Amino acid sequence: MLRQNAAKIHLYAASFLAPIILMISISGGLYLFGFKGTTENSMIESDSNYAFNISGSNSEQAVRDLLNHHGLDSSFEYVKQGGNSIFTRPTSEDSFVITMKDDSYTLKKVEPDFIKKLVELHKGHGPLAFKTLQKLTAIGLVLILLTGIILALSNKRNRKTSLITMGAGFALFLVLAF
Repeated sequence: MLRQNAAKIHLYAASFLAPIILMISISGGLYLFGFKGTTENSMIESDSNYAFNISGSNSEQAVRDLLNHHGLDSSFEYVKQGGNSIFTRPTSEDSFVITMKDDSYTLKKVEPDFIKKLVELHKGHGPLAFKTLQKLTAIGLVLILLTGIILALSNKRNRKTSLITMGAGFALFLVLAF
């Protein structure tokens, strides 16, 4: 009964997640092979009369106000701060970078190409709903692997070969990672 249930879980989870895992593998592979995509960056002239202030707890509203002041789309989901820069997210879509310097700011619009969009999604820089899908995919992938191990070890004919190959994979991971 355990083997039959494991096989069904394995089949359904793997079938459902196959397209997602394929796209994650393709985008990660593209990145590792040096195809990281490109962005088209447009500098937007800052307004020295506009007092952009992000101190306080509502930096998102300050960024929305700044973008509205410049007549730009302010429909981002959230912001990330790093150093003296603020990034609107998701960066898998057109986004903005605001860099603070003394009492002034620079504003840049960033437009990713298709490969860059895939890479940004892969890195977890996509919309919040997509990030939730990525978390569920991670759980599903663990489920697929665990049920696959159960299936492999529950078959006497494949048990030894499965243990040897899993051990070799684990050893290779340890050698290369540490």
